[in-house]
Amino acid sequence: MRLADLGFYSLRVLRRLAEAAVFWLCRAQVQTTISTADGKQWSLVELLRAQTGDVVDLPVELGMAERLPARLIAFRLDPRAAERRRRKVEYTARRKARPASPDRLAVCSWDAFVTNVPPEKLSPEEARVLARARWQIELLYKLWKSEGRLEESRSDKPYRILCEVYAQLIGLVIQHWCTVLGSWPLLERSMTKAGRVVRDNALSLARAVDRPARLREALRDLIADLQANCRVNKRKAKPNHRQLIRGAPPAA
Repeated sequence: MRLADLGFYSLRVLRRLAEAAVFWLCRAQVQTTISTADGKQWSLVELLRAQTGDVVDLPVELGMAERLPARLIAFRLDPRAAERRRRKVEYTARRKARPASPDRLAVCSWDAFVTNVPPEKLSPEEARVLARARWQIELLYKLWKSEGRLEESRSDKPYRILCEVYAQLIGLVIQHWCTVLGSWPLLERSMTKAGRVVRDNALSLARAVDRPARLREALRDLIADLQANCRVNKRKAKPNHRQLIRGAPPAA
């Protein structure tokens, strides 16, 4: 399964993946021409406006030339959630000094996805939860920048700053490797808490790095610590990723 955001959206790439028996799921692209089973061609906004229900699951073809077979899955958002999305789109447009696209504003009323996974393997609700799993990648990058302090330096000298960046990146690679080793398979893990546990154990790992037996012992202690103390907090209003995977209803 390939999950990607719109920055990697390409119908040619999606076709190659489908031909290689790879499933894919991504957000629907506003500019893509969509053909329905009756042969009619629509824009995404026009097709969504024509829907009367709150949940859409249609067999479609994507692209005027590609005609890539897919499913369009969409959920109508409540007015407050749609308005929040419109404000984000308008804010981004202002930062780029250009007007917000009317079609992009219109599609803010929907959660819209395209996929080649057949209905018997993936329901619309499951597709919505699975699409949100891609945000875990963004959370990892955010963790590296905030907790890893990649954007901070103690110097104004270019080579000192470069050395600090490389040192921080090496530390983050080690931190991530320890997190993968100790807690990655656990749905309930918190990457932020796991990173802090690894940093708390950094001195023990450093002291044992040239002594294999002691290093194995330090890693066993670290893994036990990660598995016992890095659970993500449950949320009622906006369920976290683990809760969504376990079946909690997603917030709009």
